[in-house]
Amino acid sequence: MVKQLAYRSRAHMNLLPSSLIVSSVSLAKIPMNIQTFVFSSLILLWLVPRPAHSQPPNTRDLSVSISVTRTVSESSDLHKSHDGTNSDGTENNGCIDYEKESGTATITYTLNSDRMIATDDGDRFELISDAKVFRDRDLPFSGAGSWSTQSEQSDETKGPDCPCPSSAKSSTGGAMPITSATSTLHFIYDRKPKEGHFSITPALGIFQGKGHSSTKDCNSSDESDDPGSMSTVLNPDVDLSNFNPLAKAHWSPDVAAQFQKALDLTGNGGICTITQTKQGFEATYTYSATVDILDTTSGWKGKSTETVTTSVHLIIGGKPIQFDAILTPTNLQPDASADYDRWIPEGPDPTSKSSSKGNSIAFRVMLVNKSDPEKELTDVDYSVKYELDDVSHNPGYCTN
Repeated sequence: MVKQLAYRSRAHMNLLPSSLIVSSVSLAKIPMNIQTFVFSSLILLWLVPRPAHSQPPNTRDLSVSISVTRTVSESSDLHKSHDGTNSDGTENNGCIDYEKESGTATITYTLNSDRMIATDDGDRFELISDAKVFRDRDLPFSGAGSWSTQSEQSDETKGPDCPCPSSAKSSTGGAMPITSATSTLHFIYDRKPKEGHFSITPALGIFQGKGHSSTKDCNSSDESDDPGSMSTVLNPDVDLSNFNPLAKAHWSPDVAAQFQKALDLTGNGGICTITQTKQGFEATYTYSATVDILDTTSGWKGKSTETVTTSVHLIIGGKPIQFDAILTPTNLQPDASADYDRWIPEGPDPTSKSSSKGNSIAFRVMLVNKSDPEKELTDVDYSVKYELDDVSHNPGYCTN
């Protein structure tokens, strides 16, 4: 189905070949000189020479942690009338094609390195993971990823002597191999204007996994398991700023809207948040955009949309904390002694008319770092959701 997603996307959107930043139908309608200017502006925006400073930049050894999740969801409800012959070769007698399709594809990956070399002159911070000058000191990324797809499609032709309706479902998923050593991170932050930009390019291998599909029409039905594979419908690259680079281009609203649509389709159409921390930097990004992808030149009418949702978390400096929540019994009263090992639940006395609910015991949550589970973390804001699973259904007070 993901192949269907990819091919339908290209059919509906007239996609140009993909690039790091923009791959969308919108580019096809923009003059080449503007395209060239855009790519020069967006890609080279942060490669301009640094101003001279009195002190040479210092180098810093920093850890890097990256997590990315991107989901593409397509939904279409289309119809088309045509003359001549049907797709199965039979004569068309005024038939109208109806097609409904929905599908979702998701990728998730992480990249981590215990040491990468950054330069910092006080005003400008740069970390370029594939910089040749630091290649012997950087520790390559380690990483892992996964992918999954689901799709459902139905085709029906209404009219006299029309082809048989059909439907199909499929689901696939598996591991997403990453060539960690050649995956890259470029991160640049200028402290004076507080503007930053970063790009993440994972080197992905061939998507393989397991899949299941089923097809049905008025004559037969079929189900099958197959190895499952994923096409390049999902753009895995991240290219983000904490400001809007399109606003600096001073384009007309129409041209700016076309490029915004193009960026939305890659998942990179929003603005990230970059925060300077004691150890380095932290960047977060959550963005979702729905774009109309109906190709009006194809003869189809109706509605066809694509929604791209992306979540990114980047930490430079300081290894990310792996939190764990530990339930510990606590005293209901300050002067009471909590003896959990000997505590036995007691229900209310059925012969008593009092409103007593029996005895109780209290718990509290202790938040810890998994690497140091004996030390409680008290400077982290968090919320707790309590759930009681696998309870019995026997009558009574103390058996549940």
